[in-house]
Amino acid sequence: MNLSKVAVIANSILGMILIIVGSVPALIFLFGTVALLAEGDGAGAIAGFLFFAIFTWITIKGIQIRRRVKRFRRYVSLISEQNMSSIDHIAATTNQSADFVRKDLQTMINKRFFKNAFINKTTNDIIIGGQAASMTSTNPVHTIPPISSQNVAQTTTEVVNCSGCGASTTKLKGTEYSCEYCGSLIK
Repeated sequence: MNLSKVAVIANSILGMILIIVGSVPALIFLFGTVALLAEGDGAGAIAGFLFFAIFTWITIKGIQIRRRVKRFRRYVSLISEQNMSSIDHIAATTNQSADFVRKDLQTMINKRFFKNAFINKTTNDIIIGGQAASMTSTNPVHTIPPISSQNVAQTTTEVVNCSGCGASTTKLKGTEYSCEYCGSLIK
């Protein structure tokens, strides 16, 4: 299994674990704190509130991680299906600021959500696999290998979606393809 797919799955699972591990005790400490306040135990209520705050913070971190995974899938969809590599276009489509999207994409690259990706600060594009998927580009992100005269029987192509990140690509039927975005094997 490739590192990109592992990173996305691991973050998704981590986010869910943090939500569960944080929210259940947070609720318990919230009700306990209220009960201690009703009894007049100020010191116990302060301790209860402190634990409530800690577990609430854990829950919020889990929610943030899950949202990052969801945004990753949205970005992959925009990049692969709409050939959008301009951070400004991605930001406009997702109703976020370009600065937020740039930082978000860089975080995802650092956390290995994307395979072979970097941000070109000069053009303000995300570059995946060495070439931009710009809307103005004449070369599509996914190219089909040249077909020789010996492979005429395999000239039928198909559009497939990556099971790892959801990216859409075109490949020759009967061949395997490594996803340009996350590196998952597409059969």
